[in-house]
Parts: sequence; C-alpha cells; structure tokens
Amino acid sequence: MVVKALLLIEQEDTLPLAQLDVLGAPLCVRMADALQAAGVSEVTVVTAFGHAEAPQFDGRVKFVKSSPETIEDDARDAYAALAGGADALLLGRLNRYCEIDWRRLFAAHESSGERVTRAWAKATEPLDVYVVDPRFQRDVEFLFHSRLLHTRLETARYPLSDEEYVHPLRSAADLREIAQDGLHLRCGVRPVGREVRPGVWMGERARVDAGVRLVAPLYIGKAARVRTGAVITRGSSLEHHSAVDCGTVIENSTVLPFAMVGAGLDLTQTVVGAKKVFDLKRRVAVEIHDPALVTESAHNAGVRVLAKAASLAAYVPLQFWRGLTQGGGASPIPETSTRTNEFAPSVINETAPLRPELVMERYGNQ
Repeated sequence: MVVKALLLIEQEDTLPLAQLDVLGAPLCVRMADALQAAGVSEVTVVTAFGHAEAPQFDGRVKFVKSSPETIEDDARDAYAALAGGADALLLGRLNRYCEIDWRRLFAAHESSGERVTRAWAKATEPLDVYVVDPRFQRDVEFLFHSRLLHTRLETARYPLSDEEYVHPLRSAADLREIAQDGLHLRCGVRPVGREVRPGVWMGERARVDAGVRLVAPLYIGKAARVRTGAVITRGSSLEHHSAVDCGTVIENSTVLPFAMVGAGLDLTQTVVGAKKVFDLKRRVAVEIHDPALVTESAHNAGVRVLAKAASLAAYVPLQFWRGLTQGGGASPIPETSTRTNEFAPSVINETAPLRPELVMERYGNQ
C-alpha cells in the first residue's frame, strides 16, 4: 500500500509551536521522520506561519509556507499533488504532537474497508489525524472545509494504545512539558546530541564556560553558549544558537532558538524567545524591550559573523586607546569591568549591576 502524508500547522498561538525545536529538533520534523520510517513515501507540511523560520528537513519533506487566510487553498493544492498514485493519504492537523504506531494505523485502515479512519486518544477524544481513501473526493473535500475537525460520514476508529503518546500544542507551556517528558524518558523525544555525563546532553559546537553549574537532566543545543557563573538545572532546555549570560539561573525552563538571556537573571518555569518571556506559573507573556535582559541573535549565519566582526572592530581600538591614556603597558583592570555586549554586538557597555528584584537562588554542590 502506497501511503503519503499531508500535515497542516494552523495558527492557534503566537508561536509556531510545531515548528519550534524541542531538545534539538522541531516537532513537525520528528513526526515527519517517524512517518517516513513507517513507510510513508512522501510528506508535505503546510504552515500558516509563513513568516517563521522553515524547519531543516534536508530536502526529505516538502515545506509550503502559507498564511491563515490561504492555508485551506494551499492545503488543497498540496493534497492534489500528493493524491496521484497513492492508495491512502494521512491527513493531520498539528495541534497535537503524536507518537503513533503509524504502521498499525495504516493496517487498521486497510482492514476496515472504510473511506476514512480517525485516530482516537481516548473513547471521548478524537484526534485530528485521519487516513483517507483518495478515491472518495467528497469525503476529503468535507474534511478540508471543516479544517480537519469533522467528517462527512461516520468513520472507522483507531484507538491509541497506552504506549502511544499524544500531547496538545496550545501554548508555550506544552513545549516545556514535552521537553520534560523527553528528558525523563516518558516519550520518544530524544535529545539531539551526545550525553556528556548522565542526564546532560549537548549538541554539536555547544560551548559551556568554566564555572557553569549543570544539574541534570538538561539539554544544551547546537551552537548554544553558556557563560561563566550561570546555573542550568533540572529539566531545562537551551535550543540551538541560544545564549545565557554570566550569573543567570535557568531552572525548569526553555530558551528557544536564537534567544539570548542577559546577565544576573533568575528564570524558573518560563519559555524565553521572540524577545518575550512566557511565565508558565502566572500564564502570562511579557514582551522585553531591553536588550540587556532578553534579545534575539540574527537567524542568518552571515549576519551573525558580521555582527561579531563589528563588535571586535569596535572593541580593539577602545582597548588600544585606554592603554595609551593610562600611560602605556598593560592596561589595569578597571573598577567596573568592560566587556563586549553580545546582545547588541556593535555597542560596548559597562556591566550593569545586579538588579535587586532579580535575586538568584542558591543551589547545593550538585
């Protein structure tokens, strides 16, 4: 049986949750990889977050950028391109992250003889995951018209087993919970990288300075940077190209790709990214305008290299001038140390004093 798949990412939150990294890989990439491992010949992902960075599928999956206004039409076009030569199509709306036994689902659909088979997490919880027979165009058209929420006729049911995993994607809190489940081995989301010591995972080119305290389980992603004096602890995940500055505590939190967290902060049960802090305890999101607290590095590698070069170009002449004005020779350490501010790479700022309202917690010798 030739099976193809179409996955839709609709805009249900301010963040493209299904496109964001969790422990080193986007959730939509993890699902597409699982489908292909189950024998699905082609996978297309259509997303309403056309402004967001496209996940790295390495050419294995067709990725279509759309918008909330045009996603239904774009999904129909993608379906038409997939339907040729397929015996069955999987249609799924990524408002949940699913780890389903896909082969068993396809076999159940084939043996049922029904036009549509729908996955059910519980007896009362239908999932927006369907296997359809492309010959019955009216049933497929009804599904698209309902945004994959309802079917035209009664469908065959595929009940998930206790071993299969489903988690909703409604808010940033769900990313945090899936990361915790992965680090505690409660689902199949495994960290992308190597385990440098029990429960501590690091992606390639991740940099952790001397004097950083790490308390397992945690994940530090590809090309992420943690500066001296920082504490990363218990269930935290720093995704690729993120950065945590000196003396900051990250506990049970996620730092999204390219997010940069300033010095001397204490973040607990939060998600940081897109210049926002999502406080999961209070269920609020705060936009941060001060780049010394939270900012975001350039997504383009060339832009990041140019920013660092500009930072160095500004830093070296200043140090040379200080050496001249202080009588030559080695420049003494000033009372307040000066460093390059990576969060605004072309500017050199004096180190800000620790804010009294941002108090660091103490941790034992772990």
